Amino acid sequence: MHGEIDIIVHATEDLNRILDSVKSILKVQVEKFDRRDLSGHYGNPVTYIKIKLHDEDVKSLLNVIKNNMPTEDMYYLQNLLDEYVTRNIFYLRLDKQALCKGKLKLVINDPIKIVIKNVKIDFLKKIFIGINDSNK
Repeated sequence: MHGEIDIIVHATEDLNRILDSVKSILKVQVEKFDRRDLSGHYGNPVTYIKIKLHDEDVKSLLNVIKNNMPTEDMYYLQNLLDEYVTRNIFYLRLDKQALCKGKLKLVINDPIKIVIKNVKIDFLKKIFIGINDSNK
């Protein structure tokens, strides 16, 4: 199991603040990451950041999300967990602005994207719901 965190940082946003939030709130090491400076839709500068996650990083990150997600977002995630997984890939989008304020929140637009590969739905159910379906 491995994964990545993908972040698009717009020119009006503070890259260091976002990376500090990922490190302090999500407990992810951000010393090494891939960075690409790009142009946005209207030619505005954007920075694309990719932080690679290994097995232990992934487990730690999932537990941080479980323990810090607001109740209503966790309920939503638990009830629709199957919709967050496609072909053993778990996709989650967190609110970048909320993260910079020290909070976790699910969002669709302008997210911090978390992608976990080679993960089984049973493992995610065990983490997020406390269900172990391996005996079925």
